[in-house]
Amino acid sequence: MNGKAMVAKWLHLEELGGDPWVLPIWTVVSAAVAAGKVPAISKELSEMGVHVSTRFNVIPRIINRLNDEISDIYKTARTHKPGHVFTEKSKGKALRVDNDLKYHIIADIDAFLFEVNACAELMHRFFQLLHGHAGSPVADADLTKKISGALKKHGVAADWFCMLDRNRNFATHKGTPYLSIDVTNDGAYELLIMKENLTRFDESKKYFRYSELVAIAKGFSAAKEALQKCLIDLFK
Repeated sequence: MNGKAMVAKWLHLEELGGDPWVLPIWTVVSAAVAAGKVPAISKELSEMGVHVSTRFNVIPRIINRLNDEISDIYKTARTHKPGHVFTEKSKGKALRVDNDLKYHIIADIDAFLFEVNACAELMHRFFQLLHGHAGSPVADADLTKKISGALKKHGVAADWFCMLDRNRNFATHKGTPYLSIDVTNDGAYELLIMKENLTRFDESKKYFRYSELVAIAKGFSAAKEALQKCLIDLFK
């Protein structure tokens, strides 16, 4: 006994359905199984499909939450006075914003980077397991190259993953973001995620823009669609 009370009764939560990404893949795999081309789906493969699907259900909810939060903080930013503006030559006064909103944004940026990275890793494993199941195993050392080739075949560049990897590494291992808002172009504000408290923005490695998170989301979505096509074709 580990000191914890034994669980004798519990509730499972109803699954009402979500992202259908894996379903067309299971359809062609099941047809291949029925035709005797491949063995029945293993427990590990089946569970990996559930893990990937669950991440797919989480990510858009984080994105929707972030979009709402960013919209709210931009509304506050539009109330700023000239005295709030910082430049390389002048120091303004920090704009007061809702503290909960600010920290919710930081938390959701971290959550977005973590979840997309975690899902990408699960998709790598799912891709590898399905290739093995189809009789075309991919060694660990060749997996990244194989997936990059599959994405390239469908016109999906890898720049979004480079942005994800760079910024996720900072948020996970090196520090906590600071937030500021670019008001250079009135009416076209953009959240800046700083890796330190900056007094100038002449080194791009020290911060990233909200538009980069949008680019990561779009790149991830394109990669998701491309990999689905590749995995369906694998069993045709």
